Amino acid sequence: KCERNHACGGVGDRIKGIASSLFMAICTNRTLLVHNPYPDPLINFLVPSRIQWNATVPNNIHQDRMLVSAIDTIGRNQYFNDPGKLLKVNKSIIDVNVNQFHFEQVQNSNCFQHLFDTPKDESQVFRDFFWSMFKWSDAVVEEANLLLRKSQMFQPPQPYIAVHVRAGDAAAFIKNSRDQRHNQPRDLENFYQCTKKLQHGLGQCLGLVGDVEVFVASDSNEVKKQLSHKDPLFKYASIEPYHVDKVQEMRVRNQTSAHLDVWSEFKILVDAKCLVYSRSGFSEIPAIIGSKCAVRYDVCDDFAVRQALKSVGCGE
Repeated sequence: KCERNHACGGVGDRIKGIASSLFMAICTNRTLLVHNPYPDPLINFLVPSRIQWNATVPNNIHQDRMLVSAIDTIGRNQYFNDPGKLLKVNKSIIDVNVNQFHFEQVQNSNCFQHLFDTPKDESQVFRDFFWSMFKWSDAVVEEANLLLRKSQMFQPPQPYIAVHVRAGDAAAFIKNSRDQRHNQPRDLENFYQCTKKLQHGLGQCLGLVGDVEVFVASDSNEVKKQLSHKDPLFKYASIEPYHVDKVQEMRVRNQTSAHLDVWSEFKILVDAKCLVYSRSGFSEIPAIIGSKCAVRYDVCDDFAVRQALKSVGCGE
C-alpha cells in the first residue's frame, strides 16, 4: 500500500516492498492486492502478469483492517521476521507498508519449503517474483522506444550497454547529502572506465566493427551530457529529473510525463545486454531481473567484468 501520506521510497523501494508483501500473502494464505495510487497509479506502468494483483477492495470491509508498517526497519518487525504470526490476525485486510525485501526472512519462514521445489538463491527468487507479478504497460513500452530513438541509438535497436548514475539531482533539496547512493563528480570516471571495459569486451564477443553503444540513464542531465562528451557512443535522452518519493518537494512541468519517463528508463536498464549499475534500487533491481551481465561501478575490476561477460556467453 502506498498513498499520499505514506513513506514508500522510490521505484526500487516500492518493488522490494511488493516482493515482501507477496511472500507474506503466500505464507498466510491471503490474496495480495497492490494499492499504489500515488503519485500516479502503478497500473499505468506495470500491469499484471501471472498474478492478478490489481483488484479493488470491497467498500464494505474497509474498516476491518490493520496496518503493518516497516519502512527501513523490516528486520526489527515481528511480522516480517515470522509471517506466520499474521495467521492469528483476525482482520479482513492487512495493509502492508514496507520498502525492503529480506531474503533471509523468506528463506527461514516455515512456509518457504512449500514455495519452491528446490532451493534458489536470492536473485532467482526475486527474478521469479517480478516476472510473475508484472509486465510492462503499453505506455512504458512505447515511451522506452521513444527515448531510445531520441538518444539516436542505431535503428533497428542493436544490443546495447546501459549505465545508471544516481547523481541526486532528483532529490536536489537534500543539501550536502552524505548518502553514498548519491554519486559525486569524482565517481563519473569510474562509471566511464567500467562501461568502457564492458563495451570493448562485448563488442569483440559479438563480432562488431567498433564498440557497442551505451545508453546513459541518470537523474542528472548534466551527467548524461558529460559522459556523452567523453564518448559519442554514450547516448542519452534528456528528461526531467524526477524521484517518485519526492513529489511534494519537486517542481516539474508535467508530473505524469516525468513519472512515465522514469519507468521507461527503468525498462531500458532491464533490457540492456549488459549493465553498469549504481548503489541504487533503481538500477540494482534491473541488474537482478534483467541480463546477468551486470557490474556495479565501484566493484568493476577485470575479474568482475570477465564474469559478467561470461554470463552472456562471452569469454567462455
